Amino acid sequence: MAALTHLATEGYQDFHLGSGDRAWLFFALAAGLLGILAGIVLIRGVLKADQGTDKMREIARAIQEGAEAFLKRQFRTILIIVVPLAVLIFFTATKVTRPDGSIALSFGQAGLYRVICFLFGATFSGLTGFIGMSVAVRGNVRTAASSRRH
Repeated sequence: MAALTHLATEGYQDFHLGSGDRAWLFFALAAGLLGILAGIVLIRGVLKADQGTDKMREIARAIQEGAEAFLKRQFRTILIIVVPLAVLIFFTATKVTRPDGSIALSFGQAGLYRVICFLFGATFSGLTGFIGMSVAVRGNVRTAASSRRH
């Protein structure tokens, strides 16, 4: 436990990206953007497909409504967990000092930045789940419609 406490209070660390590190950083950024672009292209392809008969579309709308209701309920439950966790994350921050003893980040700044990063991660995770559920439900009716033709 003492080693963990030492790591948490270690303070400011000088950070420099070498040319190789910078190249890997840009590679990861490009791979992420390429993945998003591929996802958009695939989603557009799915959504262009035939939705089938009126009855199939009616059933698909009902399933979509159920999926949205499920996600709303799930997000409300997650919100009950996220808010106290964000408070905990804020209050477990420590001030960050430079090697010369000056303060790089105050307790409040470090806590705020940590909470912002946590909330961004939670938001984008939720957004990914919402998009995935929406596309999956919409893709199901198109798969069923395609199976009627083939």
